[in-house]
Amino acid sequence: MGSERRSMPEQELSIWEREQELFVEPQENPTGAVKPFPIYLRETPANPMSTEVKVLLWIVGIAVLLLFGVALWRAQRPSRLPRAPAARQAAVNPLSSLKAWVPMA
Repeated sequence: MGSERRSMPEQELSIWEREQELFVEPQENPTGAVKPFPIYLRETPANPMSTEVKVLLWIVGIAVLLLFGVALWRAQRPSRLPRAPAARQAAVNPLSSLKAWVPMA
């Protein structure tokens, strides 16, 4: 157990060296690789969206706006009367549903 503790720094150093070899790429000077924006703009061709894509995006946008409007309208509208009165009526008179089953004397 004592030998394991003594070899830990060497092991950590070895792991770090292997990590540097495998995963870390050497960093180059980024200032030389970056083009000025006007040059990049001249070299990059314009590629506008097709008409079909534009129409599809307009349709999706209109659908989203309609759904948003309906959600706002329903949020501001008062809710319907709750359906609880029918349930309360059955709870108040539990024999009302059994009248058909009880033979009359």
